[in-house]
Amino acid sequence: MARTADDRAEAIMTAARQLFHAHGPDATTIDAVAAQAGVGKGTVFLYWPSKSRLRQAVVQLETARLLAELSDDLRSGSVALTLSAILSREITEAAINPNMVSRIMSLGETGVDDFPSEVVHQLILSMRRHGLLRDVDIDEMVAALEMLATGALSAVLAHPERMPTILASTQRLLSATYDQAPPSAQASAQALAEATAAIEAGINQLVAAAAPNRPTTAVFHPRGHAYEPVRDCGWGL
Repeated sequence: MARTADDRAEAIMTAARQLFHAHGPDATTIDAVAAQAGVGKGTVFLYWPSKSRLRQAVVQLETARLLAELSDDLRSGSVALTLSAILSREITEAAINPNMVSRIMSLGETGVDDFPSEVVHQLILSMRRHGLLRDVDIDEMVAALEMLATGALSAVLAHPERMPTILASTQRLLSATYDQAPPSAQASAQALAEATAAIEAGINQLVAAAAPNRPTTAVFHPRGHAYEPVRDCGWGL
């Protein structure tokens, strides 16, 4: 039975993730991706016109999956709606997912398709509107998050045994600088609803950017799909 467009796109994406992870994108050829995916080289280019575009799609879909997990964790209460908790989670996930390292390490250079900065702005707006954050310029907060993310991840990658200390110090710094006193339960619930809505919008944006333009029926799903995070070994990227 012939594979559907979704199945072919998924097979190519999974092969690219695994090979980029194991060997790095520079050492990975489209021929290798096609062979592992069980498709022809031309089929890869039918979906993504270049290796750089395929790599970008991998990062976009990885980001969408992490945002989907974050949204679910915020709703379940396993992650608090604070900048420090969200950033710590991002750093921890990146440290065990080498395909995400390059995105975190170049937040200031990536475009909106690589990481929807509007999500960060909307999160901060929602939290500030409902009293979770101090009334500080949003661009200042975003810049601080970018600097802390890149600095903390660099330190974690260089000294993984120090991760608890690095994360704890990052959390204290963010909390002391931006957190407000705990708001009412109603305000927290309203902020959570707005924040998760912003995250879901960002997920949709990333999936649309990662999905191939041809065939148009190929669609990725950030939840409940075979495309799962890789959680083994070293820092391939």
